[in-house]
Amino acid sequence: MSETKPWITDDELKDVSDKVAEIRTWFDAEIEKQEAQPKHTDPIVKASDVMGKIEKLKKLYTKVSKKKKPKPPKEEKPKDEEKEEFDDGENTENKTEEKAEK
Repeated sequence: MSETKPWITDDELKDVSDKVAEIRTWFDAEIEKQEAQPKHTDPIVKASDVMGKIEKLKKLYTKVSKKKKPKPPKEEKPKDEEKEEFDDGENTENKTEEKAEK
C-alpha cells in the first residue's frame, strides 16, 4: 500500500500490521487451548469472537486505505509583489489631485 498510496504514513501502516499480528497471536493461543481440551467439550474459540476481532481490523484497514491524497499546497504570491504590479504611480497622482480638489 505504501507504494500505491505514498501519503499513508508508516505509523498508520504499522498500526494495521500490529493489529494483524495481535489477532494472529490471539487466535493461535486460542487454538492451542482448544486442542488441549477433550473433543467432547464445548469449543473455546467461537466464530462470533473471531468475527468481532476481524471487524475491528476491517474498520482500521478501511480507515487507513480510504485516506485521500492530500491536495498540493497552493502557491501564494507575497502580497508586496502583487501591490507593486498594480502600483505604477498613475493612481497616486489621481488620488492627490482628488484630495486637493476637496
